[in-house]
Amino acid sequence: MTADYSYFGKKILIIDDQRAFQVMLKSMLQNFGASDIHFAHSAELAIRMCQKNSYDILLIDYNLGNAQNGAQLLEELRQTDAIAPGTLCLIISGESHKSIVLNALEMEPDDFLTKPFSQNQLNHRVQRASQKRQELLPIYIAFAEQQYQRAIEYCQQYMADKGRYHSICQSLMVEAMIHKKDYQGARSILQEQLKKGIQTSVIATLGHVDYLLGNYQKAIEVLSNIVRDSPFLLSAYDSLALAFRDNGQPDKALNIISRANEISPLSVSRQQIMADLALETNNLRLAKEAFGQILTLARRSVHRGPEHLCNFIRSLIDEAQDEEDLYRKNRLLQEVGNVLFKARHEEGLDNQFDFEAFEGLSQARVLATKGEIHRAKQVLFSSNQDYIHTPKHVPNILLPDTFLTLHSVGEYEYAIPIIEELRLRDAINPLARKAANRLAENPKFSAQMNNFHELNQRGIQAHSEGNYQQAAQLFHKALRIAPGNTGVMLNRIQSLLKHLASTPNGSLNEFELCKQGFQSLEGIQLTLIHAKRLKTLKDEFEALLRGHTHT
Repeated sequence: MTADYSYFGKKILIIDDQRAFQVMLKSMLQNFGASDIHFAHSAELAIRMCQKNSYDILLIDYNLGNAQNGAQLLEELRQTDAIAPGTLCLIISGESHKSIVLNALEMEPDDFLTKPFSQNQLNHRVQRASQKRQELLPIYIAFAEQQYQRAIEYCQQYMADKGRYHSICQSLMVEAMIHKKDYQGARSILQEQLKKGIQTSVIATLGHVDYLLGNYQKAIEVLSNIVRDSPFLLSAYDSLALAFRDNGQPDKALNIISRANEISPLSVSRQQIMADLALETNNLRLAKEAFGQILTLARRSVHRGPEHLCNFIRSLIDEAQDEEDLYRKNRLLQEVGNVLFKARHEEGLDNQFDFEAFEGLSQARVLATKGEIHRAKQVLFSSNQDYIHTPKHVPNILLPDTFLTLHSVGEYEYAIPIIEELRLRDAINPLARKAANRLAENPKFSAQMNNFHELNQRGIQAHSEGNYQQAAQLFHKALRIAPGNTGVMLNRIQSLLKHLASTPNGSLNEFELCKQGFQSLEGIQLTLIHAKRLKTLKDEFEALLRGHTHT
């Protein structure tokens, strides 16, 4: 290896929270001829420095304390274009645990060094990484600018010139073709590569391309062999799980992705695949665990966002609703409160996220799960009144949970416009959309809705025909399906009052049922129409009560 790389005039950033290691690295670099050396003791500081300055080399320690790790930092720097395509990025770690090493390697640094290492080892790795990056720089620039056709053309020219990084260039060309959805072209190149000898990574990519082409069974055969013979090639697990899923075998897909997350649980995207598959197979406990891990990882990475909080809270409540053991159910619902309390100082600081409204939705669902429908409605309508009455004003991130919460308290008249609004919008978190659609498209829900509407309509018909007692009974049956439905509760009270008014000796039980109906609506912010109707019914009730007392 010739020492062609000159450190003279190169701007270098050392990112490490340990002062002693910063000093040691600086000494090594100065011995190579470097003089423009800078330090960042945290990922947050490193991001700010990279946004303001351009660096030639980043030496990133993996363990940066309790915030972002080195792999997460590198991912964010690249995704936010805070570093140039020509910047060398090396990750350094004092730990050799496979989950850490695999997580770092998945971010594709120019090299990965394990402490301790010598001055010569560091220099050798920098020299080697520099030669490859500089020689393939036009391709990396095209990728950074998402100009994939240009990247393909550079690759073709480089291979025609018989460059030393021929196989790497072929892999980059395949990647560019996949971005362009030229899967057949990618497959042809991979098959040409295999003619020169068996390469595990090439076979794994071929399996992935077969999956993209819809050749699920072929992909399953190829990738099953890969994960058996090369158990640490994590990308193969991802493609295999997706192939099993799309081949109609979600249980096998979940088993595969679970194995990958056991090997290295630090990938947000892989945890998302597991959460999705867990929901599809109704493994609510595993879904909750995956969503919890996603929230933890995302808060320290470029993937941060309130949608992960929403998914985790929803998964906690979903599991609680499905849980038969009362102790576990209450523990899960208690955890909702604990997570929300912490989130107030995390996602709650996001000005683009209506945390108060989401907290109200979550608390209302918790209360509904406990059977406290009246309190649930009070919380729901006080925290989300404007959104409930005007679906088009509901933020994308709140639409799925608004629908689920309205359903949980039986407010179907409000829930249906919300789900219809959700179907009109594109920018909805896929997992959240699936959660809402899973309920909305459930045949049981449709049957429940149809039964509810039929009973309500029959009650309205009976009332219009003067059969008030029968109408009240039909409304009562509708309320057994949707105990908190405001409209039907008002219908029932109205029919009871009409029956009381038409009966010389009104039933005390019917008076009591009216009182219970009024109590169930206390403290709830109703629509103007419902509020006016409620006042009229209360006045009628008071008049009847006075007349009954005098009698």
